[in-house]
Amino acid sequence: MRCFSFIVRYRFAFAVLALAAGLIAAGLCNSSGAHAAEKDSIPSYGEGAWELMIFTDYFCGPCGFAEKYLDPELERLLAKGDIKITFIDYPGHGKSTALYAKYFLEAIAAEKGYKNAMKARRILFALAGEGKTREETAVKEALKAQGVTLKKTNPTPVYAQWSTMIKRFDVRQTPTCILRFSSTYSKRFGDAQKITDELIPELQKRFP
Repeated sequence: MRCFSFIVRYRFAFAVLALAAGLIAAGLCNSSGAHAAEKDSIPSYGEGAWELMIFTDYFCGPCGFAEKYLDPELERLLAKGDIKITFIDYPGHGKSTALYAKYFLEAIAAEKGYKNAMKARRILFALAGEGKTREETAVKEALKAQGVTLKKTNPTPVYAQWSTMIKRFDVRQTPTCILRFSSTYSKRFGDAQKITDELIPELQKRFP
């Protein structure tokens, strides 16, 4: 259904420029005194030949809808650890997305394992859904108040890899999830309804 789909209104090249502008405007490209998150790699947890790639924007309404159903399934899969789950923040809302992405990466850098990062992700989606918290101080305080540990990090290397991933998989719509098995299987779930109605049951079937 169209109501569950957020179609990006600009071409990929413009989206990349928007993310770059957002990163600069949000002060995310200053690496002074920072530490790279997870060795400068795209945020991912778990292992195995199977990979689930999740492309979302915190300020995308359908993304927030899908997250309510996807989040507990991700927690279950991450606890098992036998599928690789990769998170890619999509630059749908420029500076606001960049600000929230910054704190997601700081949560990842602060603690090993997925729990702190997942808690931060959950809170960031909730804050974005409220449509009120877009000031950096307020975002940081909200995360800390709910027990999220943060560590300053330079997000520039991750940003570059996110841009590469978005282009490589031709992602122009959020939410989008891609389930892959090595190079032999790849299935795209291109809107919230497909994620809730098709992806989650498939994950439950393949990884009981």
